[in-house]
Amino acid sequence: MRNIIAAAFALALPVLAVASPQPARAQATLSVPIDQTVKVGFTGAARDVVVGNPAIADVTLLEAGGAIVLGKQFGVTSVTAFDAGGRTVFSRQVLVTSGDDNRVTFYRGTARNTLVCGSSCEAVGGEVRSAPSRP
Repeated sequence: MRNIIAAAFALALPVLAVASPQPARAQATLSVPIDQTVKVGFTGAARDVVVGNPAIADVTLLEAGGAIVLGKQFGVTSVTAFDAGGRTVFSRQVLVTSGDDNRVTFYRGTARNTLVCGSSCEAVGGEVRSAPSRP
């Protein structure tokens, strides 16, 4: 009797292995520099895109398939794209980083000020004003 059970189990094991859902392979995190874009490809044509936190990243679909991901502010979010049938064609974690060693960003209150530096530093998006002097 033991031999029959062992033989049945041995025959069923390969079938169970094939029928069992395989765990999804972990995708590498997509690193996007702040205020810059990265082009990504999809496994199929996308109809809908969901961004976990739209304050961190934005996505623009391309007609040829794929998309452009824009890093809007530092942080981590997710981007998932679906085809017309609702199947996932892209799903990645997005990490928005500083990305540029020639930048200096500082905060004055809630205002973000960025300088791009070469032989000298220049303000990005206008002039950085000095703080008013205190009496």
